[in-house]
Amino acid sequence: MNVAGFLRWALTKPAIIVLVLLAGITGGVIGWKSTTTHFETSAAVLVIGPGAGSRNAMDNPFTGLNSGAAQMAHVLTTVAQSAGGRAALEKSGSSPDVVMLASAGDGNSTQISPLITFTVSAPEAWRSEAGANALIEFWRTELRKMQVEAGVVGDSYADLRVPVAPTPGEEVGGNPLRAAMGLAMGAALATLTLCLIAAAAWEAFRARRRKSSGDASRTVPIPVQTQTTPATPEELTAESAALAGIVPAAPEFGAESDAGAPSRTVPAAIPIRPPGDAARRAMTRWRDRVEEVPEESEIPLPDLDDTAAGDTGDRVQNA
Repeated sequence: MNVAGFLRWALTKPAIIVLVLLAGITGGVIGWKSTTTHFETSAAVLVIGPGAGSRNAMDNPFTGLNSGAAQMAHVLTTVAQSAGGRAALEKSGSSPDVVMLASAGDGNSTQISPLITFTVSAPEAWRSEAGANALIEFWRTELRKMQVEAGVVGDSYADLRVPVAPTPGEEVGGNPLRAAMGLAMGAALATLTLCLIAAAAWEAFRARRRKSSGDASRTVPIPVQTQTTPATPEELTAESAALAGIVPAAPEFGAESDAGAPSRTVPAAIPIRPPGDAARRAMTRWRDRVEEVPEESEIPLPDLDDTAAGDTGDRVQNA
């Protein structure tokens, strides 16, 4: 059975159709539920040192970004992973797992940068934006708190600036409908393949079973040879008469022959059927092909009678 023949055969089997449908529905439900969609938003904050408001150009905090500000940004990324930072994110309804990067170049940790880029994810777009704003406020509060605890006074506090403000998150993840359709088709195809394998195995089993039963039925029993006594001339004459169509009168069962031995019953001869239509047609064709010889062309043969034969014998004896 090939694949096309199996498909035609499977469409006539309600059990296989029901199994394929159940597998497709189950796969679709699992694919729909297993696909999660979330929203992500990205933002960036910059750590700047003191000097804002000074008329001296060298005090500009944006031109004076140094390794100190970079070290402070690295500290803030560590603070965001604390219990307080995770609690602030969870309170806003976003995920506490935030992807942060505070390094320059291609991500070399030795080249830290005062710029922190981060990404916040949430099940809804507005929650991701709220989580990013909550993280920025948490950083600002923690940065000032550390400076106060360190004894910084006056206008020499470092601060944060937001060069990239958070926006409502964008949808990220797989499409539930597409995942459900793909998994449903895969489950249905897998079920159909299993049915094909099972049907092929069943057909092979049935063919092997039929072959074994056929071999057993073709076994010819060995005939048992029995010892027979040679037939007498009278029996051979009776059998020859039977084959010729002459059936002698069979003696009664149990009657004895002249020799004292029980006589042998000869079975009745099989009647000879008259020739059928085919034989008669063949004989007719044969008679049509026989050439008739006219009497004038026949060679006369002498008539031999007993008198002529006797005279010939006397002449031979006299000679």
